[in-house]
Amino acid sequence: MDYMRAPPFTDDINEERLLSNFKLPVIPSYDGRCDPEYHIHVFISAFRLYCISDPIICRTFSVFLQGTTRKYFWGLEPRSISILGELVDKFLHRFISSRPTIKTSAYLLNIQQNSGESLRTYVQRFQDKNVQILDPKEQVTIAAFTNRLTAGVFNTGAHKKFPRTLREFWQKVKKSIQPEDLNCMKREAQVTPSRTDSRRKKESSRGEASTAGRFQSPNRDRRSVFDRTAKRKLSVPDSELIPLKTNRSYILSVMEQNPLRRSPPRMVGKKEKRNFNLCCAYHRDIGNETEDCNNLKKDIEDLIKRGYLKQFVRSDGECQRSDTCQDCQGESCRENNRGESR
Repeated sequence: MDYMRAPPFTDDINEERLLSNFKLPVIPSYDGRCDPEYHIHVFISAFRLYCISDPIICRTFSVFLQGTTRKYFWGLEPRSISILGELVDKFLHRFISSRPTIKTSAYLLNIQQNSGESLRTYVQRFQDKNVQILDPKEQVTIAAFTNRLTAGVFNTGAHKKFPRTLREFWQKVKKSIQPEDLNCMKREAQVTPSRTDSRRKKESSRGEASTAGRFQSPNRDRRSVFDRTAKRKLSVPDSELIPLKTNRSYILSVMEQNPLRRSPPRMVGKKEKRNFNLCCAYHRDIGNETEDCNNLKKDIEDLIKRGYLKQFVRSDGECQRSDTCQDCQGESCRENNRGESR
């Protein structure tokens, strides 16, 4: 191979002068093993961004080639290319075998939900394949997803009121994932105690021996040790938090719909040591109740201070819904009794 031979461009391209401040963009070199069309798009887009002329793009093309592709370029006949389009056509034609197979929506019909596979896992696996399709058809996508579902609650609900658009369908899927996750955690919580009964008995006996002589209230807080430990880490006690009109579980559902909910930190402590009868919708895990979740309290507090969730802030004299109203009435009665005694 004669590397001193002239490039395969006409004189108009070869004589085009570079600007004094010209700098090559940072682009990965192409070796012929991946999609040539993708490399062409990246290459030309980088030069177009700086308004570089076509002759300069042609002259710098070989700089971003290596191996077989560079040998091919220098093997082209001199003065055989007069415009950028001819260079692109020759290049794509030579390395057409490296182009990936074009997948259509029919490719999704091969995906099916495995036995025992959760809806969340199936959706993630389905979406990984769906993004590989350049022009997916909505109805084919919906049909492929629903036809391969295993028997279950979502399968029945999806066919009962069939969604008209893909967006409406994915919203329906999203609403079904959360209850399934909570049920899965509940089932896991019910199975785990039977496997760890002996271990927990040993740990319980050690704990009773170490805490002998300590005072324990008969009305002990029914929350888990994990949550009571985490509560001591709050810099602001509950009495100083912004009063709310309704419970935190409902506010959490509003946060998820808007969306204002952020990913919670991972629960600390070993799972087998938590209270298996308590489930937190915020962490989607067991160990404490949603209403007592310190991380949820902090998130709601931060959102209110940033201007969100103002509709749930309780004004002076206004009671929180549910049991809180009874507490307020009792407090009011006590205040009246004090006044009469005076």
